[in-house]
Amino acid sequence: MRDELTTGDPEQQQKSESPRLRRKMQKNATRLFAAGLLALFLVAAYFAVASVVIPRRYDLAIGAIATQTITASREIVDEITTQERELSAESSVLPVMELDTSLVQQGENTAEAYFEALSVVRVEAGRIRAQQQPGTSVPAGGLDASDWRAILADADFSYLKSFLPMEFADVEVMNILLANDEEMRYLSEVVLVKIKMALRGGLDEPGVERAKTSILQEVDAMDMSEDLKRIAAKAVNRYVAPTLVRDEEATQRRQQQAAENVEPVVYKRGDTIVRNGEAVTPAQLALLQALGAVRPAEQDLALYFGVGITLLILTALFGAYILMNRSEVLERPFLLWLLMLAALALTLVSNQIDDRLNLTFIGVMLISLLVSKHIAVAANIAFAFIYALMCGGQELFSTFAFEVLATTLAGGTVGIYLQRRAQRRATLMLSGVLGGVAAALLMLSMSMMTSAEIGVSLINALFVLGSYTISAVFCIGTLPLWETLFDITTDSRLMELSNANHPALRRLMTEAPGTYHHAMMVAAIAEAGADAIGASGILARVGGYYHDLGKLRRPHMFMENIKGENPHDTMSAEASAAVILSHVRDGVAYAQKYKLPSAIQQIIYEHHGTTPVLFFYNKALQEANGRPVNLKQYRYPGAKPRTRESAIVLLADSVEAAVRSLPDNSRTSVEQMIRKIIKGKVEDEQLMNCPLTFAHLSMIERAFIASYDGIMHERIEYPNMPLLGDNN
Repeated sequence: MRDELTTGDPEQQQKSESPRLRRKMQKNATRLFAAGLLALFLVAAYFAVASVVIPRRYDLAIGAIATQTITASREIVDEITTQERELSAESSVLPVMELDTSLVQQGENTAEAYFEALSVVRVEAGRIRAQQQPGTSVPAGGLDASDWRAILADADFSYLKSFLPMEFADVEVMNILLANDEEMRYLSEVVLVKIKMALRGGLDEPGVERAKTSILQEVDAMDMSEDLKRIAAKAVNRYVAPTLVRDEEATQRRQQQAAENVEPVVYKRGDTIVRNGEAVTPAQLALLQALGAVRPAEQDLALYFGVGITLLILTALFGAYILMNRSEVLERPFLLWLLMLAALALTLVSNQIDDRLNLTFIGVMLISLLVSKHIAVAANIAFAFIYALMCGGQELFSTFAFEVLATTLAGGTVGIYLQRRAQRRATLMLSGVLGGVAAALLMLSMSMMTSAEIGVSLINALFVLGSYTISAVFCIGTLPLWETLFDITTDSRLMELSNANHPALRRLMTEAPGTYHHAMMVAAIAEAGADAIGASGILARVGGYYHDLGKLRRPHMFMENIKGENPHDTMSAEASAAVILSHVRDGVAYAQKYKLPSAIQQIIYEHHGTTPVLFFYNKALQEANGRPVNLKQYRYPGAKPRTRESAIVLLADSVEAAVRSLPDNSRTSVEQMIRKIIKGKVEDEQLMNCPLTFAHLSMIERAFIASYDGIMHERIEYPNMPLLGDNN
């Protein structure tokens, strides 16, 4: 940037080389360099993670004597023992039975039909007797067995048995006929009620036998003949049946719940699996195999390959995100990848010291401050997975690895979010601490769910909080160094430059008060325009403060500072234009003197673009008396704006000067002038090199108009009249 600001006439360079081709070649070279840095980061990440993930191997077999004590390298579940306990718990669950109302209704209906059939048999037998012995009455004591044998033939018995729902012997039919009506009514009411109650109470296979036995015992105690008891027993044995069916879904739920309630057999990180001198058991060998401690060495190739593929995917996704969403970062890729490598080194150091010490936020915070907050979010995700890989070994989603992943994502996201408006270094410190608080609370809650000891949970949380606090202190302490080494304009640096006590602003205030007031107005409307399109409002505002810094060299030669006679009235148009045009280069020189960042120098250099000084050009035409005048001598020597903020300051500067010159400052006149200025800059192609769209220009126009609505508001006219004394 500084080299560009000190070069000669841009048009001379355009004659020697096509700027579009040159920019394309430079862009391709920069992207190729960025791709090389991305590959370097991938290689570094691979070796860092592989050095931690690949486990130490032991030559062990069942029955072999361990030559040293072997502990769990990570938390692991004894799957075999846990599964056996789960199966045992499932088998101990009794099946869930539910009452089938259709079976109950069916049983009640058939039982009722049985006793109704007994009544039908008696009625039909009476009808047959009436046909054979018409006009005779039944004796007072009723008919006995001999009477019925005289009346009923074998065919009649067969006919009567056809009404019954089950097999009955002739003698059993005779017993039905010999009973009186009261006995039959008593039999039906008592036995049928007991059958219905048993059915409705729910019966499974074992329950059916118990219910039959109970009812038959009650029937046996009833005051009735043995013959009728046998008829009742036939109904009980036939119609007392199962009414409960197995509820498969509910049974499976209970079995599943019983299995879930089984506490898994867990070996914590550091727990002893095999002691020195012990013979290795099958269960111990299975655990060691699950930890990868006895896997054959040739299988390490697959593990190395898996680590490489995982990191390749993470790195590719990170690079694709930058390319698709923040391609402007590729213009200066070295800083980003330097910070990524530094963060990777800190990640490895953290893991070697204590895996509870997580210093990845240092790199993430610096990327957020020096490169882009959006890139920092993606970097935080990448480092969360990388550190989780280091802490979890081969099993990424082990309990501790998941805790590391979750807390790194949470703490980094909160910290980056709070930095979005962090314009003071104290706010940066607060963002780091609050990010640590969020991560610590999450670690505390997750540790409490996996550890019975509250002390361990608190220690884990304090490690996380301390990690983020250390990271914030380190970043704030080294931030000025990064800003100076890489010429980075952070919001904190811009806030310092916006202080009215800055030497350059104090000189403007005292030596060029008109320019100072103009700069304040330009800064205000430029910030509004930048905020309207999502650009950096603070950069536009500070750029507005310093954009006319070059007028300090000859403040009395600029209209806003002239009091009395105008020195340009006695100067030629060419001399006046040279003075006016020189304030751009003078501004860059003053900016370098006061060590202003290159972003501000760029705004100073580009705030007029290559627009002509039309007033003195017209004056030159009048002085030339028809001779040709070279318009090039009356154009500003700067470059056309290349950033949104620089273009907005250019528009705000022109709008402020034009609106101030309006004789009529009504809202309509101001709106028309703002539209005219913006349209003129577009037509003069001053905005062709910056990433502004017509939609952006429309939003900037509305923001400028709204700003002037507040600045040029109407006031009441105070009456010119003497104050009257108080009558009292």
